[in-house]
Amino acid sequence: MSAGVIVMNRNAVALAADSAVTIGNHLAVHNSANKVFALSKIEPVGVITYASADFMHIPIEVIIKQYKQDHSRCVFDNLDDYVKDFLSFLIDKQKMFHFDINESERVMSLIDNLLEE
Repeated sequence: MSAGVIVMNRNAVALAADSAVTIGNHLAVHNSANKVFALSKIEPVGVITYASADFMHIPIEVIIKQYKQDHSRCVFDNLDDYVKDFLSFLIDKQKMFHFDINESERVMSLIDNLLEE
């Protein structure tokens, strides 16, 4: 189970999360994961993660850190533009992260699980 909290008012936003992360299919729980990440080096924009610590078999931390490395100097007018840019990054970098291979493996794994049940 993950916990993430956002407290906002007109002047500020604070993000906080627990540090527990589940590895694999609930095989192990570690209490030292980072779940709050800055997306920019110059703007106060962050991401908080929860639940699964990976996306298409890639640790979400790796994806976010790569985005920050590539786009850390980007400035957008609103948060929606950051979301759109991050999603465009995922599409542009799908070959780098091998999403096509991981998607096939994910589908086969789901089919195997369904057939076993």
